[in-house]
Amino acid sequence: MIGDYSSPTTGSLYENSPATGRWLDYTVEELVPFIDRTYRTLRRPESRALVGEMMGGGGALMLAMRHPDVFGIVYALNPVRTGTGLLPVQTYPNWEKIHAAKSFADLQGDPISQIFVTMSQAFLPNADRPPFYCDFLMEKRDGQLVYHPENARKHVAGFALVEIADAYAENLRRLRAIAFDWSRYDPIQDHVYGSAALSRKFDLLGVDHEAEEYRGIYWTENWREHGRFDARVLPFLARHLVF
Repeated sequence: MIGDYSSPTTGSLYENSPATGRWLDYTVEELVPFIDRTYRTLRRPESRALVGEMMGGGGALMLAMRHPDVFGIVYALNPVRTGTGLLPVQTYPNWEKIHAAKSFADLQGDPISQIFVTMSQAFLPNADRPPFYCDFLMEKRDGQLVYHPENARKHVAGFALVEIADAYAENLRRLRAIAFDWSRYDPIQDHVYGSAALSRKFDLLGVDHEAEEYRGIYWTENWREHGRFDARVLPFLARHLVF
């Protein structure tokens, strides 16, 4: 089943947040029980798998590492949020535009700034700060943008799976099967660097997993006929799911 994690804001990141909603709880406490009530399912982790692409891939890994009691198998296609990458995380969005925005509509057409607002809502929520109800990596001081290291620390600690993995090492080792891949020529090379770093972190923690860098770009390789979803994901699920 495909879950819809869109929201009236700029997204959800599958996290619990007072700014965007309790999406992690929704998945575990509402969506999975609904599926089990509605369909003829095998109600055990080894018979449930998570698959996602890009931000959905990062969400799939995050959900699996937090809830091995619910999900037993995970495959992440070119996941986002694996690590912090090579460039300083605050260099990507248009912070002037974010701070000037009066509504979510003001960020339309700027997907990088939109996703950074989403991340800020997830990991730096502030119920007393409309219109986005969050703090930011870059704050305004005397009219000038200033880097806020404490906010950055909280942001990275919540967002980057390579930072989270230590706390969930035992959960990761409980999973029946883990796999993720990444495209060598992803235009945002931080995704490439972050995924390789996450694989190394899993090795350090003794977490068995499959990890692969492949030639090409994810949007052509994953969904074409006989592409990676057909050739990699489906056989992986067939090998590891208990039917």
